[in-house]
Amino acid sequence: MTEISKIQTFEVSEKRLTQWKSGQLVRDWAAQFPKLFDELDVSHAVSVCGKGKLFWEWLATILLHQATGYFSLVTKYETTSHKRKRRVLEHLFDQDVCHYLTRRASRALAPDLLMYAAVHSDCFFCEVKGPGDQSQLEEMRRFTEVAVKTGKSIEMIQFRWRSNR
Repeated sequence: MTEISKIQTFEVSEKRLTQWKSGQLVRDWAAQFPKLFDELDVSHAVSVCGKGKLFWEWLATILLHQATGYFSLVTKYETTSHKRKRRVLEHLFDQDVCHYLTRRASRALAPDLLMYAAVHSDCFFCEVKGPGDQSQLEEMRRFTEVAVKTGKSIEMIQFRWRSNR
């Protein structure tokens, strides 16, 4: 399947983002889900969590893992500098596709997450949108190209703020 489809919209309390910005959720989630986030993921998240960055990607990773049992490569999986992520990528795709994803890393970002089965038998990409984030036309073109090249679907998860009513 080589399409882009929306999985679901999830509601989130703004309190969770506040907890993330304090760094507490990074530590809590890393401890609760050690197979989802490695030391480099944690280090990177700690360095940017105060700005609210990576919150939506980590939350989507946890929700998708709970729903599917799949593991995730959270951002930067297409770069050659992250050895563990690169090894997983090489198990999932042939050399041509790995080269394609790596080459694209220098000029355009891949979808936020790469979700994969523990035995590397299946995978899909996921783009994550926080409240107010919209997909851009160029982004959708890039993702369609990734889907066609890899033969894998790209799912979209949208988050919105939970109303206080």
